[in-house]
Amino acid sequence: MSTLTLPLGAGPDGETVHWHLSDENGRPRHGVIVGPAGSGGTTALQQLCRAAAAADLYPLAVDPHHGLADPGWWNRTWPSQWWTTPQDLTEGLRWAETADGAGEPHLVLLVDGNQALTADPGGWQRLLAGAHRAQASVVVRATTLESRCLAGTAVRQALLGQYLALGSIEDPLARSLLEGYTFPDGRTRPGSGVYGHAGTTTPVSVPNLD
Repeated sequence: MSTLTLPLGAGPDGETVHWHLSDENGRPRHGVIVGPAGSGGTTALQQLCRAAAAADLYPLAVDPHHGLADPGWWNRTWPSQWWTTPQDLTEGLRWAETADGAGEPHLVLLVDGNQALTADPGGWQRLLAGAHRAQASVVVRATTLESRCLAGTAVRQALLGQYLALGSIEDPLARSLLEGYTFPDGRTRPGSGVYGHAGTTTPVSVPNLD
């Protein structure tokens, strides 16, 4: 069984940097995209959404905070499902956590903002605990790594297997929680950052979607 990946962006020599949705045994991998507002986090989610759809996976956009009013999602990306209300979130998590992913497309939950996690911490914990059965990977775009904003310590730990750190992160937790991360020297352009996975890091630039 091979590792399931999606193209995320370009490395320093122009090579493609991939986001990992599973390990070599097919078990789902999760991750966090962290950086201040305007650093390109939502664009990175949109890039993964487009790549997941192209790979015949099942991308779900989760954004009860902005909902359909977010022009980035509306104009550039069409996920297989959109969860844009608290009711969508509750019902969707219940469906996803009880799904049997055998023979079905891999679910890719793209969560834009901490608000969707704190709205139902228990639901996210149950989904992540049963992610292998459901064949579901979760990617969260967050502005902080504080446990209370990531639905608790268990959810935060599940998300820290890989990360994309964008911009000049002021979160003091970044250095201790993001394995291998070093703060950038000076300002960075939106979409520029560091991808970390399995203890290794590489600079990456996420392209703008047209």
